[in-house]
Amino acid sequence: MSRPFLLLCILLYGAPAAHAQGPAPEERAFVELEAPRTICFVHEPLRVTLRIGFDAGYFRDHAVQMFQKRFDVPVQVHAPLPDGVLHEGTGERLSLVLNGAAVDAARGEDVVRDGRRYTLLEIERSYVPQRAGELMIAAPELRFQYATEFKEDFLGGRLPVDPRDALVKGAPLAILVRALPEEGKPPEFTGAVGRFTVRADARPLELEAGSSLTLVLRIEGEGNLASVEPPMLEGLKGFHVYGMLDDGGAPLRTITYELAPLDAAAEEVPAIPFAYFDPGTATYRTVYTQAIPLTVRCGKSARADPPPPEDSSGGWFLLVAAALSAFGLLLWVRSRRQAPAPDAAAAFRTRAGDPDVDLANALAEYLAARLGCAAASVIAPDLPARLEAAGVPADLAARTAKLLEHLVAARYGGSTSDSGALAEARELVGALEASFEASARAHKHTVSRHT
Repeated sequence: MSRPFLLLCILLYGAPAAHAQGPAPEERAFVELEAPRTICFVHEPLRVTLRIGFDAGYFRDHAVQMFQKRFDVPVQVHAPLPDGVLHEGTGERLSLVLNGAAVDAARGEDVVRDGRRYTLLEIERSYVPQRAGELMIAAPELRFQYATEFKEDFLGGRLPVDPRDALVKGAPLAILVRALPEEGKPPEFTGAVGRFTVRADARPLELEAGSSLTLVLRIEGEGNLASVEPPMLEGLKGFHVYGMLDDGGAPLRTITYELAPLDAAAEEVPAIPFAYFDPGTATYRTVYTQAIPLTVRCGKSARADPPPPEDSSGGWFLLVAAALSAFGLLLWVRSRRQAPAPDAAAAFRTRAGDPDVDLANALAEYLAARLGCAAASVIAPDLPARLEAAGVPADLAARTAKLLEHLVAARYGGSTSDSGALAEARELVGALEASFEASARAHKHTVSRHT
């Protein structure tokens, strides 16, 4: 080719693109996966970061918009990230296409590699592995189009004359997920993995036995807190647990319980344990709340312990007398439980007519009167069995326990006197009264027949 002809081509078509002498288009961007650790434990939240870097100057001059919609960074990224929580981040965000959908990525600090400056974008997700083994995340890919020449179009704006495709590949990411050890696992462990603190508050601090108090338990820290089973406090000595309200939050989770001391012997809310597995040290740890002092007074519904027997030398006579006395007391209690209690039903109907009634309390007190126990001990898993033992049919006992459980739970989320629940409670009390009275008649018939 003659020199004059070459000069003529330059005049007509322009000089060759400068980038042709520089790095290849595929070197103008990168895509990669990163995790803070490549070894983790089951249920340990794992953060996986997708990083995208691009030469901002090159993309400004040569990148081609691949979609009808314009994006801040005209790239298409394919990265099969595990399902998890997307962390939005703060600061400037730029749009691009990830796995076929438009997303916004947080802009990080520029990075310099091989003497070239790249604008950095990050997309971060938290993933909680559910089983042990190797977690393999496939290699990410980034595609974009570029051109060496553009022309101005009156309608379409800047149009590429020679668009070409570029493909940039990253590396896969392998993470080893270990099972939680069985050795050293505390009995109160419910699956928490991370690092946590726990504290508790209670109100009121002075109350009558059988009355309820509110205990607020706060668990805070980094880990899988939102998916952990809350402490149920079923074995909290000296207390009955009515129910709880759990906000399910993280990194601060607040659980509100309603408790009732069973008698005046309860001098404090005991320290509550919370166990977790610390992946940093690969050990189980248990943290405790501070015990909360209480003043509990004997009330009408409190359980009264019998006085200790006095020393005596009455011999067999006193032993027989004590046995007969105990037997008589047992018969009296049984007849009291089986006898009609119109006052309990009437009291319930009166309370149910109050528009501001706490229906859970009203039903619990009715059942307590019928079963001859403290109202605080009515709401328990064995309520259906106790009702059946008192002569209530199994299906009616199950319905009653289910409604009471619903009312206690509803107490935390709003009103407990909605018309549907109120109508059902009235219907159940009527059916229970019929059952109790039928059982009482059968008991009287049995007693008279044997006398």
